[in-house]
Amino acid sequence: MCLDVYRHDVRPKAGFEAVMTGAIQRGLSEDELLHEMSQMLDSLLAHFAAVEKSAATRRRWTDF
Repeated sequence: MCLDVYRHDVRPKAGFEAVMTGAIQRGLSEDELLHEMSQMLDSLLAHFAAVEKSAATRRRWTDF
């Protein structure tokens, strides 16, 4: 299984599974689980988007 993040394959780590399992073990409802995991995935997307933007900026400046 891979996450497709801006053309990069990111192998899910044990941490993602641990967070999800912990949320389930806390007895969250399906709606609460969806909300919590959505926030975590949004944070991951924000991070990888910032990394990609930074790399693109560096590529532009080194193309000269």
